[in-house]
Amino acid sequence: MQGIFTDLTGRIFTNLLVLGRAPKGKSYDSKWECICKCGTPRIVYGMMLTNHKTKSCGCYCREIMSKRQTKHGMSRNKKGNEQIAEYVSWIGAKGRCFNTFNNKYHNYGGRGITMCERWHRSFRAFYRDLGQCPPNHSIDRVNNNGHYSCGKCPQCLQNHWIFNCKWSTPKEQANNRRVRRNNPI
Repeated sequence: MQGIFTDLTGRIFTNLLVLGRAPKGKSYDSKWECICKCGTPRIVYGMMLTNHKTKSCGCYCREIMSKRQTKHGMSRNKKGNEQIAEYVSWIGAKGRCFNTFNNKYHNYGGRGITMCERWHRSFRAFYRDLGQCPPNHSIDRVNNNGHYSCGKCPQCLQNHWIFNCKWSTPKEQANNRRVRRNNPI
């Protein structure tokens, strides 16, 4: 059973003006020839227009995304398709310290290890203090019982926390484990 035909010619759906009906395809749903506000022609299924699923040729989405404020602009590398090591390290350290659902929380936040407020609030501050991560390195705390701390924010100064992080190789990380340091072989 087919639904009742509704002529969409002349109607505007967000950025799309319906010019007329397009040639029928294999689907029962009608197709409509449209022109976007930016001038790009598009053929769109009627249901996508009336349900407001299609709003433009794609320019509307790009426009909305460009208006969103970027907090630090560093969540992607120069190629634009992978997250950079510094950002991943920052997110990981925050997760280990504050997210009780993180599988490593018991070794960090559960032990009282935290991240200073300055770094917790700002990836830019974290990046400025630690610099770029060398290849094959990751975040490491110099003192395993210490916090992820910058040593200069009000919280660090009040609690006498020193700068306690560096970029380390996997071998350096392994040698700095609690088990290894407390029980030397």
